[in-house]
Amino acid sequence: MNYAFNVLGQDKVCSIIKTDNTASIKVARSIGMEKEDEFIAEYYNGGIPHFLYSARRGTL
Repeated sequence: MNYAFNVLGQDKVCSIIKTDNTASIKVARSIGMEKEDEFIAEYYNGGIPHFLYSARRGTL
């Protein structure tokens, strides 16, 4: 995230993670991201629930 904030000048970094992907959720939390939203993404085989995790500049 340092690259996104300090080199690219972004104010926010986001991760879209399937709700059953516990490893990715653990990584997102460990680097300071917080769950912002939940939504259903539509795929060819139906809807799959996802979480939106994010971190903002200056909150880490």
